Amino acid sequence: MAVPPRKAVGVRRSSSENASAQGEKTEPGSFGEIIGQAEVVRRLTALVELARRSHEPLGHILLLGPHGCGKRTMARVIARELGVSLGTVDSSRIDKAIDFVAIINDLEEGDILHLPNVNRTRQPLIDVIYPAMKDFEVQITLGKGPTARLMRLAVKRFTCIATAQKEADCPPDLVSLFDVVVRLQAYSQAEMLQITDRLATRVGISIDPAASALVARLADGNPGRAESLVRRLRLVEKQPVSEWDAQEMLSVFGYGGGTSAPNLSGAPTDWASLSGIEFERLIAALLNSMGLAAEMTKATGDGGVDIEAILDRPIVGGRYLFQCKRFAPNTLVGSPTVREFYGALVADRKALKGILKRHRALPRRRESSQRTCP
Repeated sequence: MAVPPRKAVGVRRSSSENASAQGEKTEPGSFGEIIGQAEVVRRLTALVELARRSHEPLGHILLLGPHGCGKRTMARVIARELGVSLGTVDSSRIDKAIDFVAIINDLEEGDILHLPNVNRTRQPLIDVIYPAMKDFEVQITLGKGPTARLMRLAVKRFTCIATAQKEADCPPDLVSLFDVVVRLQAYSQAEMLQITDRLATRVGISIDPAASALVARLADGNPGRAESLVRRLRLVEKQPVSEWDAQEMLSVFGYGGGTSAPNLSGAPTDWASLSGIEFERLIAALLNSMGLAAEMTKATGDGGVDIEAILDRPIVGGRYLFQCKRFAPNTLVGSPTVREFYGALVADRKALKGILKRHRALPRRRESSQRTCP
């Protein structure tokens, strides 16, 4: 019994030849063209060679790393090296399991099924991909109620390359099915300089070495962020783009000067003279200059949270919540403040939280804060 053809919802398919043609301007065409990730490239090269010699499909691979670190690029390069087609499936856009069955059934021997952000895959789709990855078969339920019966259909052997930021994010049912788990490493400043120069060449602009160094610093080891910055610089009319031109253009989009030290020129030195909103704006600007994406919350109904910030970095990355208070000897940390913020802590356990204060609190209140707001 064959699965009837259906519209491929949420899937982008490319052959190795088309992928190479599309990638000439944006991505490496082979392992040898990849900048950085030496250990990752070494492992993947060995795996591809083993698959070639054994004439067997490549084993399933889980690529881990922050957004923009090159996981998609690695998947596309693997497809090019093997000379197979790669189908990228956005599982968040697939509503019916039968659509996913049709996508898997359409794969040829050795093709790659690319599942970016596999942590977003819903359980009905996991129920389809699990037997497909494990036993190369899909299961279809025919009928409903007591007369329903399960039909098992064999599919051609394929390779699943899934990506996620952390292994803990992946569906537990699928983690054990990956033959190899590969963690992409941080890029050095020298590697980011090479990546920035390559990106500039590919988008058709010329930038000075100082401007390239600025972009590399602002990208903070993330090639995806560097690509976004370089594309912003296409708006600069003057060529080559100087460091000053880059700073001026990127500042329009909210990027700082590329150093960890915040630019507080012109800010009041007496923080006590600021209004509450002005103080929160100052702290949000300070956090943004430190590499976080910070936004102020609405004035009411925020559970005591004044600023929400995202830090896209390994280990220490995540969502942070801040409460801005200018504590002084006559305005100490009170129990209501701690209790309100603790409520936000209980309501959102995925965020890292702390109370931002200027002066030391009373010992009893400080101990309470340390216990409830790590």
